[in-house]
Amino acid sequence: MRVTVATILLSVLASIGCPKPEQPNPSVPTVPAPADIITQLLDAHNRHRAQHRIPALTINVKLTAAAQKHAQWMFNNRNMSHTGANGSSFADRIRAEGYNFRTGGENIAAGYKSVEAVMDGWMKSQGHRANILNHNYKEVGLGVVNNYWCADFGTPISGNAATEIIIELPGGIIAESLD
Repeated sequence: MRVTVATILLSVLASIGCPKPEQPNPSVPTVPAPADIITQLLDAHNRHRAQHRIPALTINVKLTAAAQKHAQWMFNNRNMSHTGANGSSFADRIRAEGYNFRTGGENIAAGYKSVEAVMDGWMKSQGHRANILNHNYKEVGLGVVNNYWCADFGTPISGNAATEIIIELPGGIIAESLD
């Protein structure tokens, strides 16, 4: 059976109750990204990686759940930040989804109205570009709510890591878990 990005996204949205704002605002409806936007965003990441002979990223359901929930949180709070609900880091959020990682990173953005615009912004930022072109990342989760964007990158490991190093670059975060 072939699993598509649309199938994964629908599964994630169903598992998180098709995200609803914590405090609904009827004048600004919540609009989770349609599957075709997620597909376009994944394709855009992989086009940039291909230009640098870096293997393509694959969608991961757990990373996608973390990214979608964080995009929703940013939208609900009108706050573009790597620090989320209850002070969570991206590493906290992907672990909460059950994703054990060797290395990971996160890109966020707000205000961009298209895949092309957000990718252009990310590729012009040293930290974001480093995450997109990081050859150590194998998987990605993508979330978009209205004009809030989140990409969580990772490479899974078996078991739990004992030590973690987190490096914050301008515009992006990189984490390494050491066995």
